[in-house]
Amino acid sequence: MLDLVELISKGKAVEMGWFLRFDRFSDSHLVFSQEKGMSCGLACCKMVIFKINKLRPGKAALTTENEIENVYKKYQNVDVGTMGALERPLTQTLNEFKAGNWDYQPASPPQIPGLLLKYVNYDLVGAGTIINTVTKGYPVIMGVTWTKGGHFVVVDTVNKLPFSNTFYATICDPGDGDVHIQSFRLDQAFSYDAKAVKYSFNFWGEPLGNYSKTNTSTGTPDGVIYCQKAPGFWK
Repeated sequence: MLDLVELISKGKAVEMGWFLRFDRFSDSHLVFSQEKGMSCGLACCKMVIFKINKLRPGKAALTTENEIENVYKKYQNVDVGTMGALERPLTQTLNEFKAGNWDYQPASPPQIPGLLLKYVNYDLVGAGTIINTVTKGYPVIMGVTWTKGGHFVVVDTVNKLPFSNTFYATICDPGDGDVHIQSFRLDQAFSYDAKAVKYSFNFWGEPLGNYSKTNTSTGTPDGVIYCQKAPGFWK
């Protein structure tokens, strides 16, 4: 199976909405750009399964993506993309892919910082790969409410600078197929500023989603879908 870097280097277009992104902390992220106006939940589900099961985008991965959608339809039988996803069917879908045991927890914005550190944990900048790998948690799917409507995003990494009380959440947003860095503190309510990323480069094609290019609203998180048991303890 060719990975995304190999496909890009060979000038081949991937038959999916996967984009390779790098953040200011030198971390790399695979972000899936949602394919329909209301398919952000399924896009997040795909990102989580691929990240945890260490799958790589390529032609063979299309089978897994289609399987994810078919499993989701077992729990919410709708035309994916024309009706928004719900937290419980997304949780049930994740639990069928041996990617850990997942659950949903509604939460208010002041509770979100604590939940991100509890489930994702954080990388201490400069501590080294080994230490941060051992302490790293699992990605979460975070629900976000806009002025009009809702959205789902994936928080797969949190970074912290030494001697600082500020954390930086890396938000993989299927709405524009990009990575957004959101600063937060434990003593403050979490909000998501989803404005377009200033410096972002696409080596091939454009993300199918582009809402953040014109979006100026701030999102209010309302809960997280989290891994309560690691994949090794999946039932």
